[in-house]
Amino acid sequence: MVTGASTADAAVILIDARKGVLPQTRRHAYIAHLLGVRHIVVAVNKMDFVGFDETVFERIRKDFLVSCRRWPSQTCASSRFLRCAATSSWSAARA
Repeated sequence: MVTGASTADAAVILIDARKGVLPQTRRHAYIAHLLGVRHIVVAVNKMDFVGFDETVFERIRKDFLVSCRRWPSQTCASSRFLRCAATSSWSAARA
């Protein structure tokens, strides 16, 4: 991940809607921040497994933003969040 992210302008962090923000999620976002990645897209996948529940999505969004609030950067503040559900052929491309 470090090699690819070292020259990237953006990163995509994939979060399973059933599991939420995990320590690995926080680590990957932090590494992207340390390497100077300026834009993060957070893809919340498997939304169909949680019934497309907006409260689940909002909880994940808030958890992610709280976890990176302590970094002295705008990386997370400018993050974009997408709802995804590949198993039902519903994705960000159709949103």
